[in-house]
Amino acid sequence: MANADQITGRLNMVIALPMEAKSIVKHFNFELLSTSPFKVYTNSEKSIWLVICGVGKVSAGAATAHLASISAADGATTWLNLGVAGHKSLPIGSIVAAHKIIDAGSGLSWSLDRNLDHQIITKSILTLDKESHDYTEDEACEMEAAGFYQTAIRFSSRDHIYCIKIISDNERNAEINYREVGELIQQNISAIESIVKHLLKLSAGRSELEKTA
Repeated sequence: MANADQITGRLNMVIALPMEAKSIVKHFNFELLSTSPFKVYTNSEKSIWLVICGVGKVSAGAATAHLASISAADGATTWLNLGVAGHKSLPIGSIVAAHKIIDAGSGLSWSLDRNLDHQIITKSILTLDKESHDYTEDEACEMEAAGFYQTAIRFSSRDHIYCIKIISDNERNAEINYREVGELIQQNISAIESIVKHLLKLSAGRSELEKTA
C-alpha cells in the first residue's frame, strides 16, 4: 500500500478465512509472523496486524484477544473485522459498513461509529450461530462480528472498532462460491485501502491526544 508505512498509528484486522485474507496479505505486503494458535501477519513497520480467526463468534473472540496480546494493542489501536456476508437484496460484491452488530444467539446488540469518511452504505450486521440463507429483511448475515466486537471493546473504545463486509450471497444467489470470495475482496481493495489509511490516521490522532493529555 502506497505510503502506508509513513502513516503512524496502529490497526488490528480480524478476518475469518484464508481466502478472505489472501488479497489483503498480498496488497499490504504482510509477512507471516506466527501460525499457532492462529495465523498472524504484520507489515514491515508492525503498524498493521492481521489474524485469521476461523469461522464463528467464539473463534473470532479468541483470535481478537490473541491479536491484542501479540500486537501489544493499546487504547489508540483501531480494530477492523473484514469479511463476507449475505444480504437479501444487495448485489454480490457490494461493500457495507456496520452501524450496528446484533448477536442472534444472545439478542445483545451494539451500535458502531459511522465515521469512515467514505461513501459506503451502512447496514446492521446479524451474527448467526450457524450458516443460514434465510435472509432477514435488511441485515447482512455472517458469523463472526459479535465475537469480534465483544472482545475488541475490552481493548479499545467504540469509535475505534469497525466492521466491513462484502456481500457474497443474496436471495437470488444463495450458494456462496468460496472460490470467488477472494475475488470479491480484491474487487474492493481500493476501498479497503482507503479505510485502512483512515483508521491508521484515526489511531495516530488518538496517540497524539494521549501524549498531550
